[in-house]
Amino acid sequence: MLTEPLPIEIFVATRFSDKAITNVTENWRVEAEHLQKVIIGYFKEMGIFSVPPLMEAELKSSLIFWLQNSPEIYNMVRKADMQEQLRRQSRRAD
Repeated sequence: MLTEPLPIEIFVATRFSDKAITNVTENWRVEAEHLQKVIIGYFKEMGIFSVPPLMEAELKSSLIFWLQNSPEIYNMVRKADMQEQLRRQSRRAD
């Protein structure tokens, strides 16, 4: 177990491979890096720049909450879905 705080960037990047998070994001057409930048920005806005080991579970819950409830992420996912629909329609028209 890690005893030193983990930088928030590393914490978010490593958590994105967790099953609970991949279950939320698996059908999204948004790059994980874009989602991670948004989440990291939320943590930094709250003044969280590193994660102490005892706070990992709580902050993972916050990460999942933001993925499911962030208007910014919702708009990113919706926009990507709309672009995919347009691509499908243009393929059918050809």
